[in-house]
Amino acid sequence: MGLLDGKKGIVTGGGSGLGRANSLGLAAEGAEIAVADLRLETAQKTASDIVAAGGKAVAIQVDVSKGDEVQTLVDKAAESLGRIDLLVNCAGILPKTPLIDMSEEEWRRVMDINMTSMFFTCRAVARQIIAQGSGGKMVNFASGRGVSGMENASHYSASKGAIIAFTAAIGMELGHHGINVNAVCPGAADTPMMRSATDDASVEFLSNAPYNRRLVKPEDIVGSVLFLLTDLSKEYYGQTLFMKAT
Repeated sequence: MGLLDGKKGIVTGGGSGLGRANSLGLAAEGAEIAVADLRLETAQKTASDIVAAGGKAVAIQVDVSKGDEVQTLVDKAAESLGRIDLLVNCAGILPKTPLIDMSEEEWRRVMDINMTSMFFTCRAVARQIIAQGSGGKMVNFASGRGVSGMENASHYSASKGAIIAFTAAIGMELGHHGINVNAVCPGAADTPMMRSATDDASVEFLSNAPYNRRLVKPEDIVGSVLFLLTDLSKEYYGQTLFMKAT
C-alpha cells in the first residue's frame, strides 16, 4: 500500500523539473494526479509516464497566472478525478536581471507566476475541499532565497518570501477547515529552471558543497513533500521546511 492510496491531487508545473518529480513520486505512492502545466505536451508526457507505470493521471493545460484558468483547472481536475485532496504548487520562473535594468513587465510577470498563482490555486482548491466536506493538504514551493535574497533576482526573492508569509497566514485560516497548508524550500536542485539561471561555475560549486558533495536531484525533494501530504505532519500548519542551506 502506498502512502497516498486513494488520494486525488493537482501538481502545478507538473511537466518538468520539481513538478514532474513530484507528480511521479506522488503517483508512485498511490495518488491520482492532475498534471497541470502551461505546456500541454510536457504535462501529457508526465501523465503518460504515470499511466505506463500503473498509476492514474490526467494532463491539463493552464496558465497559473490567470485566475479564470486556474478555476477551470480545479473544476476539470475535480470532475476527472472525482474530488481533490491534495495540491502541490511547483510552477515558477527564475529570470535573472539586475534591479536597475528590470522592467515593470518582468517584475509583474515573476510575481504573477510565482506568487499570485498560489493565491489562485490555494483559493480554488480550498473552496473545492470545503465544499466536499473533507480535509486536505497543500504544499507550496518557496525558496531559501526568499529569506537570504538572490543577486540579480530581486523579483524572484520577493515572490518566494511572499510565499512563505502567505503560507503562514492561510495555514492558520484553513486549518479550521481541516486543511494543512505548508511550504518547502528545497534549495538549488538540478532542474531546467536552475540550469538556465545559473552559470557553470555556480553549478560546479553547488555540486561540491560540503554538506552533500553533489547537486540535489528533483527526486530527492519528493520525500519531504510526501511527509507534508500525509498524517505524519497533521499538526503542521503554515510551516516552512528548509531542506538545504543554499
